[in-house]
Amino acid sequence: MKIINCSLFPVFHKGSVKRILLLTFAFFFLDTSGWVAISLVSNSFRETIKFVDLSASPLFVLVSAIVSLVFVMIGPRTRSLRSHPLSFYLAALFTLGGFVLLWIQGYETVKVICFCVYAAGNAVYLFFLLELLTKASSLEAAMVIVLSSLFSVIPSVFPWLISQGMITFLLTTVLSILCIKYLDDTLPEKDPPQDNRTIGINKQMLIGTIVGLCFAGMIAGITQSISLAENRSDELYPWISGIIEAILLALLVLPSNDTNLSSGIKIISSLVIAALILLLFSSAYSYLAYLLASVSYGLIVSLGNYVSVLIVKTRSFPPMRVFGIMGVMLYSSSAVLMLFLITEIDIASRGLIAIFALSYALVALWLLSDRGIDLLITPPITAESSEAPLHNDFPTKARHLSDKIGLTSREADVFYLVASGRSVPFIAEKLVLSENTVKSYLQKVYAKCNVHSRQELISLIENTSI
Repeated sequence: MKIINCSLFPVFHKGSVKRILLLTFAFFFLDTSGWVAISLVSNSFRETIKFVDLSASPLFVLVSAIVSLVFVMIGPRTRSLRSHPLSFYLAALFTLGGFVLLWIQGYETVKVICFCVYAAGNAVYLFFLLELLTKASSLEAAMVIVLSSLFSVIPSVFPWLISQGMITFLLTTVLSILCIKYLDDTLPEKDPPQDNRTIGINKQMLIGTIVGLCFAGMIAGITQSISLAENRSDELYPWISGIIEAILLALLVLPSNDTNLSSGIKIISSLVIAALILLLFSSAYSYLAYLLASVSYGLIVSLGNYVSVLIVKTRSFPPMRVFGIMGVMLYSSSAVLMLFLITEIDIASRGLIAIFALSYALVALWLLSDRGIDLLITPPITAESSEAPLHNDFPTKARHLSDKIGLTSREADVFYLVASGRSVPFIAEKLVLSENTVKSYLQKVYAKCNVHSRQELISLIENTSI
């Protein structure tokens, strides 16, 4: 079987490439279907909701946030969407049936209601896709996230896709459903065993990190809306921000030098603050602010989805609840934005922008810590001696591989921590070593495992047989 092997794409066989492409196309079709749906009801919103200048886009995001909240509440009782085939067909009914009614002319209120129904089905399919993504390797998941971000620029490069209206909608919606159905039938269904061991997480730090991420997504989304409202030009060229986002994602999740996920939060924070400062100076910088805000919001959505997939892969948490929490964090900005619009608060006022900038700087400083981000994706490596070992799970595979390749005690410490998603600074603090010493041990671990990056190491552990 043909193997693709290079420094950026370590080991991809034919089946892996097929999974990556199918998952990427499924995300692309679903995303494009959503954009076409928003464009189709734009006129209906102007005629139906006259008391506020509301577009379809924030309502679409708000519906996604509501669906996410439902997932949070039912997640502990219903661990998996795939275990309930009815959810797949119900989502298909929402996405297709909702828009059949939009052909009816003269019933604009009905169109808005059907749009909300469609948006709910679209959100369910997004979570369905994320659950399917957990069945791929970590490296495959990273590739899908990067390629999906890159493919998202296609509608802006070829605007005729959106202008075709109902034809494009039906085509992309049907293709997304078919891709998801095929992946559901072909990818393994078996979930990892439930891990009841104590994880040992500082709850205050974890809650603080989740609140910080929620606020980051909210401010990034609002900043994008402010800069869009301030921009006086019709030419926004959104494909530019999409390409920048894809490049940054590739550097963050496909590292040749183990760039950690906390670096992504630092980049997002820097872009948001820079965009807010530009808006404070003058509306003449609104386009540059829009570009920075779009990149930051795109990054936090893509990284949020990627982190949620890693959490489900490395821990036996209910997928529906994990994706629901991540969805609430990512889409909460829509509720705040709609509140501002309904109360007629001028979100583009200099005073409010200054408050956003100051509050975000404080939140980023106190809540978005490197250690907090690490905790979100760290699998429980250690177990109490009185507990029976788990079989075929990530921690057991990691211990088995460490013993198999003969790591020294200190190399094993570094091996477990880096496989858990810990950053080099955190490992250095944890083991009371210098960062250069940690990097030296890390290179030895990579050499013994015959890998070149953290993602390759994680994939190696996942593919280890016990």
